[in-house]
Amino acid sequence: MKSIRRLYFYLVTLISIEIVLWGLVSLLRSIVDQTVSGGADTLAQALALILVGVPIFLIHWLWAQRVSARDEEEKTASLRAVFLYAILLGTLIPGCAKSFVVH
Repeated sequence: MKSIRRLYFYLVTLISIEIVLWGLVSLLRSIVDQTVSGGADTLAQALALILVGVPIFLIHWLWAQRVSARDEEEKTASLRAVFLYAILLGTLIPGCAKSFVVH
């Protein structure tokens, strides 16, 4: 039961941080681009992704951090290590997405 709950919280945290990151990428693209390609729809979608994703991320991430601080087994869980490496990869991809599109 513990591993299923752990999987749920880390999976939701991973998905929500990716949603926030892609919302930020979209928002920054709409600010930086000289031409407004999507207009208000693109801006509204980016803001919606950020405003919905941040609270969901914070709830699940703070829960995972609190459990990790209390439980020694949680600190050494392999699922936590996989999650942290996935976060590293997940933040690398949106950061490099713009450079691949330009070239």
